[in-house]
Formats: sequence, C-alpha cells, structure tokens
Amino acid sequence: MALYKYADDMALVTSEDLSKYQQAVSNLVQKFEDFLLGLNISKTKEMCCGAVSEADTSLFKPLSIQGQPVEQVQSFWYLGTEIDDHLSFANHSNGVYKKALQRLHLLRKLRALNVNKDILTIVYKSLIESILTFNITA
Repeated sequence: MALYKYADDMALVTSEDLSKYQQAVSNLVQKFEDFLLGLNISKTKEMCCGAVSEADTSLFKPLSIQGQPVEQVQSFWYLGTEIDDHLSFANHSNGVYKKALQRLHLLRKLRALNVNKDILTIVYKSLIESILTFNITA
C-alpha cells in the first residue's frame, strides 16, 4: 500500500484485499482527525484499476468515510492529469491535443497579422509548449 501526497492532494494505491484497504482509509481518516484536518468527502473518489472488469467492481463493498459513501469513478483528474481505470492516458492526450490545436489557431492568426517572430516564439512557448510538456519528467 502506498500513499502519494502533493500539497493538498493524496492518492492511496493498493493491491491489498478490500478489508485492508478499508482499514487503511479508516486509519488515514483518523490521522486527519488527530491533526484537526478536514477531509472533503465530496471530493474523494475511488477507482479500481487494471484488469478489473465492471462486473468485478460491482462486487466490491462501497467504500465509506464517516458513514458517507465514496463515489466510484472510471476516471479522475490527479495533479493536472486525467487517469482512467485502464491506466490509459488516451482521454488526457486527446484533451491536450484539442487544447493545443485551439491555441495553434491563435498563433496562426498572429502570424497572418505579421507579428514579430520573437513575439510568436513567446506566445508559442507560453500557450502551446507549456501544455504539451506539462507533467513530462526530464
């Protein structure tokens, strides 16, 4: 079981059986309470990944925190990246592609207006390159 944290975002990842998973979540909630931290249960999501079929996920006992059910999802956004239950980034990649195309259209319009090449480079790097390289490690 692993807990990934960044700023105010967390992801609990496990391949353990569900009883250990529920206990780990309960322990985490207790830590929040011990440190007087709030947990926004409405923003909390649960996703089963990998070779688990939809029929299999319906057999899982729904996760609950403080008596409130946690929403089960097939995809969610984590640290600016859309992750789905097959660990495919196809939806995320398509979204980035569409956003880049829209911004490229703006760049073409500016070029048609004979905007200085240095300005076009700045626009490209700030509006297009930044979204294409977001979350890419060196």
